[in-house]
Formats: sequence, C-alpha cells, structure tokens
Amino acid sequence: MPTRAEILDTLAASQMQVMAFFQGLSPEDLERPATASDVPGEAPWRAKDHLAHLVKSERNIQQLLCRALAGETRNVLLRLQYLVIGAKVRRFLARRVGFWREG
Repeated sequence: MPTRAEILDTLAASQMQVMAFFQGLSPEDLERPATASDVPGEAPWRAKDHLAHLVKSERNIQQLLCRALAGETRNVLLRLQYLVIGAKVRRFLARRVGFWREG
C-alpha cells in the first residue's frame, strides 16, 4: 500500500500534468468543440467545459471526503459514485494526453 507521501506526490504530479495540458491550449483551442454532448441537441463540450467539470468534480469529492473523515457517512458513499470522472472526460483526456486508460 502506498504511503501518504507517495499518494500526495502522485496527486501533485497528476495535477501538474493536467494543468500544464490546459495551460498549453490557446484561447481558440479552449473554445473549439472537442466532444459530442450526450444530451441530444446540446452543444459539444469544449476543452474549457472539460476543465470546469474536472474542477467541480474535484471540489465535490474533497467536500465529501472531508465529511466522511468527520464521521458524516450518511449518503457520502452514494454521492461519491456520482462524482467519479465520467466516461466523457476520461475519453477526452485519454485522447489528448494519454490519461485514464479505458478498460
């Protein structure tokens, strides 16, 4: 089992990699359609939409984990399953920077 320090190092490296990817995009790249929406008739997701989704999911997961660590386990596990990064984001990042292998 990894140590706390190893986990923190892995998370920091991953965050740096994701941020470097998005910071490397031009304003046009951030606005360009990247992934078809799963909702019929909705606009495709742009890179900036994927980043916003990642940020919101990260904040929600942090809040739920803090609540779980504080002993507030009611509905925390149920809510966590809905905050796992969706297939759409995994596909986007896998295609763009080799993150999250499918399978």
